[in-house]
Amino acid sequence: MAGPLDPTAPGEAARAWLARAGPGEIVDWAILAAVLALCAGAALTGLTFLPAAGYVEHRARLVAFEQGALVIGTGALLRWVAGGRALPAPLLWGFAAAAAICLGSLATTTDLYSTRDEIFFRLSILALVLAAAVGLTDRAKIRVALGGLALIGAIEAAVGLGQYVGGEPTPAYWLSRAFAGMIRTRIHGTLTNPNVLAEYLLVGIGAGTLLVVDLSGRWRLGAVAALALQVAALPLTYSRGGYTGLAVFVLACGILLWPVRTRVWPVLLVVVAVAGLMALSHPAVGLRAESLTLDPADTAASRMFIWRTALRMWRAHPILGTGIGVFNAAYSAYRPLGVRATYAVLRIPGSAHNDYIQILAETGLAGAVLLVLASAAVLRALGRRYLTGDAESRLWLGAWGATAAGVATTSLVNSNLSVVSNMTALAVFTAAAAAHETLGQRPLRFPLRLAALPLAAGLVALLPMLPPLAQAPALHDRATAAVKAGRYARAVDLFRASQAADPLYGFVLPYFGDTVADLYLRRIDSSIGPWWMARDRAEALYVRAERVDPWSGYPHAALGRLRQAQGRYDEAAASLRRAIALDPYSPRYRVWLAEALLAQGDRGAAVKPLRDAVGLYSVELRATENHEGRRAARYKEIQAEVRRIRHLLLAVAP
Repeated sequence: MAGPLDPTAPGEAARAWLARAGPGEIVDWAILAAVLALCAGAALTGLTFLPAAGYVEHRARLVAFEQGALVIGTGALLRWVAGGRALPAPLLWGFAAAAAICLGSLATTTDLYSTRDEIFFRLSILALVLAAAVGLTDRAKIRVALGGLALIGAIEAAVGLGQYVGGEPTPAYWLSRAFAGMIRTRIHGTLTNPNVLAEYLLVGIGAGTLLVVDLSGRWRLGAVAALALQVAALPLTYSRGGYTGLAVFVLACGILLWPVRTRVWPVLLVVVAVAGLMALSHPAVGLRAESLTLDPADTAASRMFIWRTALRMWRAHPILGTGIGVFNAAYSAYRPLGVRATYAVLRIPGSAHNDYIQILAETGLAGAVLLVLASAAVLRALGRRYLTGDAESRLWLGAWGATAAGVATTSLVNSNLSVVSNMTALAVFTAAAAAHETLGQRPLRFPLRLAALPLAAGLVALLPMLPPLAQAPALHDRATAAVKAGRYARAVDLFRASQAADPLYGFVLPYFGDTVADLYLRRIDSSIGPWWMARDRAEALYVRAERVDPWSGYPHAALGRLRQAQGRYDEAAASLRRAIALDPYSPRYRVWLAEALLAQGDRGAAVKPLRDAVGLYSVELRATENHEGRRAARYKEIQAEVRRIRHLLLAVAP
């Protein structure tokens, strides 16, 4: 069948195709267009980490992404029931393993909110892979899928190169001390992070390499240009993981594609030549690659601290893990004590910066073993196909395998599994390779295809669950704004609406409690009742927040402050100590504990938390200085707080 990519008489071929195409063919192209649009939207709008990883500004866009993926997946399933192509067994095995992990984690998780978010994300990725695999029914569509990935990668590369040429300043915490003097700009494209961009470009480079080998004529020139642009941009991310991933990709391509080396090696020569030229013309690339010291300002020290934290988390939950998606929520409680030389002490890292350790921490040995077994089964099936297939099979499986090897290498020091844009691109590439290997196979019989209908119904049932995930944080933001404006009664109504929209959204509860406690102090009536009842309502909100959001220290700290105001000093100190256990690097919790002890009259016990707070604030001062400068308002606020604490120390321990 003639397709839009036919190199001869494109106008006539397009008209002939439109005349002959049936409804199924049109639906397949519509599915492919929707998949690529969603992939482009995730990348070009900077949709990277999940809100549970601290990226709360991504909530509305993530919900839209997940809704789109579920709708596309549902349409693809219905298309498959009506007469779709055969689906490769290894892909289905991967689906089964992912579903088992999600269901098991849902039953055993320590934080239902974070795990629910992770499950929705994983299901949307699976729906997208399924849609792409169903819709890619011929070589023309598969080429368009690869071309779309290469084009999106080229756009990201062009944006990044524009940042470099324009001299966009890089935040200080992205640079080690030695490296900061060598370069002004580390490119990040639209993805807000150089490492994320480097890993995204690896997928685009893999798709571009395969496309260059597979195409011919003028279409090949466009693919070569997109490939060269991505390879040129990757070194300017100054991502050591990206450098290593690219080297592994080239080496794996050279080995896996040996049977078709005459077609592939010229393309790899272009990749090596462009990367080498960029390295020679930018000496800082070499400096960055060799920067392996444990400079406290360098990423190496932070990575090691984060990995130690993740391993402590796993040792506390060795069999079942904390639950998928829970790493960032539980991170604060498991940080090794006494460290003062890395920024990772202060900030939630967004991920473990090592996908394998994060899998171990979140799923435990049970989940890790299941994933290893599933991966081994998939690799065995792919290896058999590679060894027994023809040259085209080896080309496609080899190029995909080399890309997967490069991404798997970067996963040793960065994250891919937790990044929406990168997972989407890799999923579409995987679906394209799987679809190519099932071309020409007979579809399943109709009675067997009917088994997809319950799955389609399940995807449809998930759709109404998604909007409240965005509504609750939006209402919380409006409630916070109302508090700042002094509209306390209105704020209470908005907090209640936020709580009702998503009962698992525990973040809202302690701040709702703060507002209700303030109503008591100000003697303001509201929709929750008269002002004299507000104190007990605030305490109930704090207690509920402790249950709904078990890894957060703030509800315990807020409850401690409330009990201190009530004169219940022993209970206040106990609550504040629980807050410190969950967030031992928070200096303000230690100050609040000292104030509770002083209010109780225990001056000697207040000395240690005050001294600890001064030490923790010194780390925060250094981080704020490097991130924002000494003139920043936050820097001056911390200095003022440290002076206040020192005065308290002089009063209690002269």
